[in-house]
Amino acid sequence: MANFAADGCHIFLLEPDGETLRCALALHQRAEAVLAMRPKLGQGVTGDVARRGEAEIVNDMLGDPRSIQVPGTPVEKEAMIFAPLKERERVIGVMSVSRLGDARSFRPAEMSVSRSMASSAISNARLFGETRQLKEFNQSIVQSMAEGIAIEDADGYFTFVNPAAAEMLGYTPEELVGQNWTAITPPDQHAIVQAADERRVRGESDRYELELVRKDGGRLSVWVSGSPRFEDGHFAGTLAVFTDITERKRAEEELRQSHAKLQKAFEGTVSVLVSSIEIRDPYTGNHQRRVTQLACAIAKEMGLPEEQIEGLRMAGLIHDLGKITIPAEILSKPGRLNDLQWGMIKAHPQVGYDILKAVEFPWPVAEIVLQHHERRRGDQAGSEDHGCSRRG
Repeated sequence: MANFAADGCHIFLLEPDGETLRCALALHQRAEAVLAMRPKLGQGVTGDVARRGEAEIVNDMLGDPRSIQVPGTPVEKEAMIFAPLKERERVIGVMSVSRLGDARSFRPAEMSVSRSMASSAISNARLFGETRQLKEFNQSIVQSMAEGIAIEDADGYFTFVNPAAAEMLGYTPEELVGQNWTAITPPDQHAIVQAADERRVRGESDRYELELVRKDGGRLSVWVSGSPRFEDGHFAGTLAVFTDITERKRAEEELRQSHAKLQKAFEGTVSVLVSSIEIRDPYTGNHQRRVTQLACAIAKEMGLPEEQIEGLRMAGLIHDLGKITIPAEILSKPGRLNDLQWGMIKAHPQVGYDILKAVEFPWPVAEIVLQHHERRRGDQAGSEDHGCSRRG
């Protein structure tokens, strides 16, 4: 191929209409005129080769009846090789090379060279096109993403910021490029970023929550996904993706406050119930509160988790709720109870359970209330405390 000499080269590509050829490349002394040509399939030698899909040598273009004379160009003897450009056996264009002047014909052996050149041309064109499309596709994704994307160099200076990241922070991308990460990170967050940078240098990727400072001074909560970049085996910086979670954090805080209010209202309701029971049963005043304190103290000594202890506290405070259905004269009766009255007293765990079982506590409060007298020592043995009071 080193001895293959030519004075010009043209590449015609088939237009989407499947009928027209457009000159995409012209390396020739008449390049401007050739670029303007739009032959149809079957028109001229180029169009004929495109239609047939077969390579051809024409050593006398002036004498070939298919030739199309380019207007405004000198008449000169020209030899040309035409080779179809094919993709998966489909003709997508024609490449031609030319020689000007007498005694400069192409030999049949040079046909294979032109075919190789055509194959290389289509491969390179396809690779270039795919690479360009991939680059444009990636750029369009990065530029249009809702998440913020920033690239830092090894010293923490921004070399790229997409529009979303800039908009989150109230800047333009141009204002942020060249800035250090400390420009958008409040001092109380520096330790978080520095720890992340140490992980990047070690080649580690991770995710973490961070607060950034906007151009107007406001705070922005983000979720950062960071990945290290390496070039020739050396740390070159960080690729960071920011997701704005400010609204989520605000919603979480509102939910926390709402939960705290509900918890306070719930505890107030429980306190009213406890007081109501204690008023009705003067024999066992403060009994529920003392049981609660004792149960929680034992639970802490056992090392139970706080969530479980809170459930015990709630159950302890209302474990005698079932007494609310017992007539006050029985609860306040001096002396011993008869069998009927004692039966009503003994039923209060079941009554409490029936009241509470439909309530969706985060703990098994109803079951605790039901079982809080399951270890009785006998009816007579419990006669000192029937709440239990005089008989259980």
